Amino acid sequence: MTNVNCQEVEGAMYAFPSIKFSKKAIAEAEKQGKSVDLMFCLEVLKATGIALVPGSGFRQAPGTYHFRITTLILPEKRLEDKLKVLKQFNDDFHARYAD
Repeated sequence: MTNVNCQEVEGAMYAFPSIKFSKKAIAEAEKQGKSVDLMFCLEVLKATGIALVPGSGFRQAPGTYHFRITTLILPEKRLEDKLKVLKQFNDDFHARYAD
């Protein structure tokens, strides 16, 4: 996914990918009075119905951004389908907020 990086998940029920945001996305989030990862997660939920948890709720290091997603969606094909939807949203989001 554009600007998203995640270590391989091995037996955990969550993945915690890092995500890089443009200055334009960060400025929009500040304008809305939100952290950029929260803005991203809320937009994902509104557009796709996929619930992510922003990394800012987990005391991430300043200047870094993450989100948490469960890997327990079964059957596995359904998880793959949801990740395709998330990828499309993510790619569109980063195109919309490109610097």
